[in-house]
Amino acid sequence: MRIMLAAAIVVAGCAAPGSDGPQRFVLEGDDVEVGPTSLAVPIATHGDITAARADDLVAGVQGGGYVRRIVGVELANDVATLATEDITLGEAVGDADVTNSLADGKADGSTSLSFNFSTGRIALYERPGISIGIANAALTFRPRLDVDLRFARFELDHFLVDAHGLLTGDLALDVRANGAGAWHVERPTWRDTHTFVQWFGWVPVVETVELVVGVGADVNSTATATATVGGGFTASIDAGVEYKNGAWRPIAAADMQVRGTPPNVTTAGAVDVDAYVYAELRIRMYGAAGPFVKVMPGVRLHGDPATTRRTVGLRGTGGAELANPFGDNLRYETKLFDVASRPF
Repeated sequence: MRIMLAAAIVVAGCAAPGSDGPQRFVLEGDDVEVGPTSLAVPIATHGDITAARADDLVAGVQGGGYVRRIVGVELANDVATLATEDITLGEAVGDADVTNSLADGKADGSTSLSFNFSTGRIALYERPGISIGIANAALTFRPRLDVDLRFARFELDHFLVDAHGLLTGDLALDVRANGAGAWHVERPTWRDTHTFVQWFGWVPVVETVELVVGVGADVNSTATATATVGGGFTASIDAGVEYKNGAWRPIAAADMQVRGTPPNVTTAGAVDVDAYVYAELRIRMYGAAGPFVKVMPGVRLHGDPATTRRTVGLRGTGGAELANPFGDNLRYETKLFDVASRPF
């Protein structure tokens, strides 16, 4: 997997060093000690910090990143100790706009994200009376990820995360239940994290992209049952959320084609199986929670002595949790889509 980033930035309204406004200091390197309300800065490698005064602004990438206002300065033993307080990105940059289009590695500010997951047999859940196993599972998702972040008049004006692309996969599941019961299991099977820095005006913003793939199942049985069920799909999806004009809205569309062989079910009562693979994308800024998108393709089965019905479906959820450094405590989570094939 590869992640590349380029960004176009337009900044206005921020005071520059030497003007009537506060000075701005960007601390590079890994020798700055970051505390909750303080920074210890070696003067030998950051000589300009000796000019810092109260009300100046400071930003850096150490400790997950920060942007703060200086409230006090102490110079001793070749170290500048800065007493600080957190500020929002809006306070730091005023009016600013940063828009990334993360896809395909193109020079216009694009990055390639790729989920490629496959596995053979997994004993997903083994307990007395129940056995749930994955016979095989595969998922490929290469989304274009668009992220838009804007501030106006020192407040968050627009926020968007949108993942769109082609999703393909296959899933086969074996279930053996020795009696009535209900069981749920979900297990991450692959995780990858990449951290990169993007400049938002004069402020370095630390962004962490986390990709997680896993498998899960819900089983409900009223009697002894065995079931083998599987299916495959190819889907074009658009999944995300947008904050604009003070309100959230979902971004959701899905078009799916399915394939598979008939399920095999033996039961004295009724059995319902919901098995799925999930791919989750989360973006954290300054280590804090940010936007997320989760897509869950899967197979649903109902079986009883008279009938057997199977569908292949695709579910998606999305949302965001934006607090500092965004200023507003904005939380949003929504179901994006829940589509299913006709029973087959």
